[in-house]
Amino acid sequence: MASIDEIRAARLKKIEILKSKGIDPYPAKVSRDFSVAEVKENFKDFEYEGKEFSVAGRVMAIRGQGAILFAVIFDGTEKIQAIVKKDELPAEVFSLFTDTVDIGDFISVTGTALISKTGEQSVLMKNWAMVAKSLSPLPEKWAGLTDVDERYRKRYLDLLTDSEIRELVLKKSKFWRVTREF
Repeated sequence: MASIDEIRAARLKKIEILKSKGIDPYPAKVSRDFSVAEVKENFKDFEYEGKEFSVAGRVMAIRGQGAILFAVIFDGTEKIQAIVKKDELPAEVFSLFTDTVDIGDFISVTGTALISKTGEQSVLMKNWAMVAKSLSPLPEKWAGLTDVDERYRKRYLDLLTDSEIRELVLKKSKFWRVTREF
């Protein structure tokens, strides 16, 4: 297991790769047409029309290897799978994705709606852009934040990784907003 300093150094090298290609790793503007929740609600329409659209969010998982990758993107409303196929993208765009994107990065994905072979609503990537390069890794998926004190100190990570906690905070927020209106 690599140390935090080694991970940070590797990610800083990836930022340099992006800069050498003329890509700003922290752009001021990003392409985003819809939230992931909007795409999932109207997925049949997106699939039927076949038009390209853009969503943006944090990369929560990357799996696969070789000519096809699956990246799970979470924008705060929902998660959606982005399918990255080598034969659907220019070689340079595909290799830049595989060489620079890590779990925790914020990216924008432009593509078309597609149901995967497993039946999951997905975006078939036609292009992508870095929104913000993460220098620190997210907590481990299975262990998460186990230390109670760390969970309170790093509440933002707890909200990001634990959907039950996120739902509880949203419900409390709605409750207090309604209560204050009276």
